[in-house]
Amino acid sequence: SDPSEGYLLWLGSGRRREAEAIAASLGLPLRTWRRGDPVSPLQDARALLHLERNPSPTGLLWPLRALACGTPVAGWRGAGLEDVLDRPELGVLATPGDLAGLVQALRDLPDRSTAVPLRRQHVLGCYGRRAMIARYREMYRALTTVPA
Repeated sequence: SDPSEGYLLWLGSGRRREAEAIAASLGLPLRTWRRGDPVSPLQDARALLHLERNPSPTGLLWPLRALACGTPVAGWRGAGLEDVLDRPELGVLATPGDLAGLVQALRDLPDRSTAVPLRRQHVLGCYGRRAMIARYREMYRALTTVPA
């Protein structure tokens, strides 16, 4: 068995019963991460379950970390993940509470060997240092430009 397919990682966002039901439906253990370096648990997970139902200011930190590690993200529509998971190889979204839909979408994820580089490239290109510096530069330019 491939270790990258060994478990779902859940960080406590959303309802525990939903996370447990999704893992059971896929026949995978559900693991949580509490301390230490998160890179290895993220790299080795089949997917990161981000089951928060509402957007939050820090809600994208872990999904972006997961994508940078090549791991897809699974979550609910309307929780702020739509902009990050804008392509099918990045992860899956379902209507809140649609466990069967989320489970099926997880089953249909593309092969890990082809999707890992795409996930990393996407997150670094859109959210890496250079991309963020360019965004800040544009914001400052817009704020400091005096209209003629």
